[in-house]
This record gives sequence, C-alpha cells and structure tokens, in this order.
Amino acid sequence: MPATPATPAELYIEPARVFDNLYFVGDRATSAWALTTSAGIILLDAGFHHNVEGTIVGGLRKLALDPATIRYVIVSHGHNDHFGGARYLQQSFGARIIMSEADWAHMVSWPQRGSPAPYPERDVVAHDGDVITLGEASVRLVVTPGHTPGTISPVFSVRDGARTHRVGYWGGDGASHLPPAEVTTYMQSAARFMDIEPQIDVELSNHAVADGTLLK
Repeated sequence: MPATPATPAELYIEPARVFDNLYFVGDRATSAWALTTSAGIILLDAGFHHNVEGTIVGGLRKLALDPATIRYVIVSHGHNDHFGGARYLQQSFGARIIMSEADWAHMVSWPQRGSPAPYPERDVVAHDGDVITLGEASVRLVVTPGHTPGTISPVFSVRDGARTHRVGYWGGDGASHLPPAEVTTYMQSAARFMDIEPQIDVELSNHAVADGTLLK
C-alpha cells in the first residue's frame, strides 16, 4: 500500500534567519534560501509550484522581508521541486530566473514529480564561472553536472556579525536515478566542487535532509 503523502503541516519548518544576510524559507521536502542585499533578494531555488506562495513568499513575509524585492531566482536544476515556483515568482514580482543552458532544456524533457508545474519563461542562461552581482553580494555559479545535465552549485559569502563565511551550495542531491556513466559524472563534479574554493566553510543544499538543516 503506497504511503500517504505528507501534509503541509507535516512538512512545515519555521522560516529562520541563519546568517545576517541568509534566510531559510523552505520545508522538509525542499529547501529555499534568501540571500539579502542592499539592492534586493537573490533566492536560491523556488520549491514546488503548490507551496511557493505559502512556504517561500509567506516565509519571507513572516521574516519581514518583501518578496517584491526578489531580483534573481537561481534554480539549481530542472526538477519541479526546485523550479516549480519560478513562474509564479517571475510573473508576480518580475524576478529573473537563472538556469544553465542544459537544464533549461532538461526541465521540459524530464518527467515531473507529483502534480506538474508550469514552466517559467526562458530567461537568464548561466555558464560555469558566471558571477551574479546584486548590491554588495556576488554569487559564483559553478556548473556541476550529474544529478541533472546542468546542475548549478552556487558559491557566495554570508555574514555573522564581524565574521564572514563562504557558502558552498550543492545544487543536486542524489544519484540513485542515474545510469553508471552519469554516476561517474556526478562523482567528478562532487570532487571538483570540493576543491573549487578552499575557504568554503558552510555546506548547504536544497534538501534539509541532505545538509542537516534541522540538526544545525
């Protein structure tokens, strides 16, 4: 007998300020993170289409952040638990949607999980090494193929009082769905990302179960 899907209440995680300029606005199924700047918000991932209003937009408002100031949404990869809310954010707030070339294509070819999400309008194409700058923040986009053909793993700085930390945000958790050759690609990307910036001291991802968000 199939398991009963979790309810929104069972998936709920209280939105939280994690660093001075980084906020968690996801749930137990998928994570989303808001990097705040003097010129607006860079959102990391957009969640499912059915919870973007309640979880992400509602979470931002609960934290006294204005979703209308979302300037960029970096979609880590083309699965609908991460791009699902992008169209809503694009249409409601004029947010620019960023994906790699490979995953703009993969998004429309991969079978969606759960209820299908509307696709965002094609927008910014990210390339390996591109830097997104907003206000005082700069986010380096590292293309780490494996989980999908064009997964993006961003690297950026966060503040904790007088201290600065460097975040490595792994964009694609899991390889069990991949054929052997693509598992190799995944492993190579992970090895490269581990060495991409020695100063990375904060490890995050887009699933709370993968990076220990709840434990931390």
